[in-house]
Amino acid sequence: MSANHIPAPPPELAQTRVVDVFPLHGFTCAHTSNDDGTAHWWHLFTTAGRSIGATNHPELIGSLLQQNR
Repeated sequence: MSANHIPAPPPELAQTRVVDVFPLHGFTCAHTSNDDGTAHWWHLFTTAGRSIGATNHPELIGSLLQQNR
């Protein structure tokens, strides 16, 4: 039997690590990942701490900002 036929376990996608938190155009952005660093998310918050959205595509953060201005 070849190792090619043994299915890989599904990736762990739970966001368990905070990679970075930084201000972004009047909002707060938090970059998180799973334990092994294979899944990344960027979360946007108002200055009052209310979540306004998240994406796993960092190039879409600008769209989230525009929708909430």
